[in-house]
Amino acid sequence: MFLAATQCQYIVKYGDGSSTTGTYSTDTLALGSNAVSNFQFGCSKSESGLLLNDQTAGLIGLGGATLGFTVKTPMLRSKQLPTFYFVQLEAIRVGGKQLNIPTSVFSAGSIMDSGTIITRLPRTAYSALSSAFKAGMKHYPPAQPRARGILDTCFDFSGQSTVNIPSVTLVFSGGAVIDLAFNGIILDNCLAFAANRDDSSLGTIGNVQQQTFEVLYDVGGGVVGFKAGTYV
Repeated sequence: MFLAATQCQYIVKYGDGSSTTGTYSTDTLALGSNAVSNFQFGCSKSESGLLLNDQTAGLIGLGGATLGFTVKTPMLRSKQLPTFYFVQLEAIRVGGKQLNIPTSVFSAGSIMDSGTIITRLPRTAYSALSSAFKAGMKHYPPAQPRARGILDTCFDFSGQSTVNIPSVTLVFSGGAVIDLAFNGIILDNCLAFAANRDDSSLGTIGNVQQQTFEVLYDVGGGVVGFKAGTYV
């Protein structure tokens, strides 16, 4: 029996276009007189493609790729805000270089929020990020931000067939390092981050920065997991 609160879903796609989705489970696997404890397997609930016409009882996958989440960071909770899941941002890198931001600037924590579009940073952290990013974008002229918009580090990409930008990396507690994709850095020709009113306000990791990752909320394990390249 599977309990909804502990289910971990999967989807596997094959080279012929077939796919299977279902729920991970564990059990003891008996191989003759030998037993493998905590054997992990999937209980398929839905198949597509050629698998629909298959009369076999199941599939054994022997591929070399990992199915786990690439990086994990501790999940923090708040008695004052029990609805939210928090993570602790510790540093930001631009172009591979860590910015000179005191760790204490991030002490308020950040909410993981798929309903908020733009990531909000402590004002000191955002100022450092904006300055470093603009320094790496000197070959593009600045552009006027939209009226009443929250994005204020904008560029004019007119006439550009390709745009090259500095990398932006978020470093979380527990050693989790997240390299953002292009569309997790630039939105509407602007740096896709905004500043909080001060350093004491809660930060937010918005959905623009999450959109190329599969994000796992492991409440029981107390971690948030990130797997890159899952969505575009």
